[in-house]
Amino acid sequence: MGRGSRRWTLGPDQATGEPMKDEKEINIPEILKDRPRVQKALREAVQKAVRFHKLMGRPIVVWHDGHVVEIPPEEIELTDANGDSPPPPKG
Repeated sequence: MGRGSRRWTLGPDQATGEPMKDEKEINIPEILKDRPRVQKALREAVQKAVRFHKLMGRPIVVWHDGHVVEIPPEEIELTDANGDSPPPPKG
């Protein structure tokens, strides 16, 4: 099967293993009216993606000062959904 002909299916959420919500349950126009909810969801999605990249040893790519910059996983700084750094591990 060629690269362009690959079929994608929605399976369980990779992070939680829970089934994806049925499309019929989601009212997208209504959700998009709730700007704080959308912004919170986007912040959480970015945080989740960055954390996943760091844990998998993959770099992230960002736009910085007009240039595309690749950040290696060992230089990725994790934050919570509010942008705060997590506390240092105990022990």
